[in-house]
Amino acid sequence: MVLSKLGNNTVDNDPYHSGVATNHGVEKMLILFQMLKILMLAFVQNISFSIVSRSRNRNNIRYHLIAATFSNAIWFLTFRELVKADMNFVLFLPYVLGTICGSCCGVKISMFIERLLGASADRHLKAEKK
Repeated sequence: MVLSKLGNNTVDNDPYHSGVATNHGVEKMLILFQMLKILMLAFVQNISFSIVSRSRNRNNIRYHLIAATFSNAIWFLTFRELVKADMNFVLFLPYVLGTICGSCCGVKISMFIERLLGASADRHLKAEKK
């Protein structure tokens, strides 16, 4: 993967390719694309995590089943991409920014879905308030 070779200019250090120009522009674009992909996957991952976290305490098991399936699928895809990129530290900031923004948006989205479904707090949560 391109990210695992970041910082290793193999052509410049290779005596068989001395003087051959490297294609740094393409490599930088691939890194930027990978960072953007991780940012978006992390964003969707935390939207789905926020939704599934809230759905656990609602009175709609179907809502929770769909949310859990979506959350686990996105988690798998996100970490698959991170592993393919050798968990390169370049992806740390896009991952963290994506999860922060996704978490904030996920709460609003889950509240909207709950209103549409009429899902309210589960009985055990209502009983604790009394």
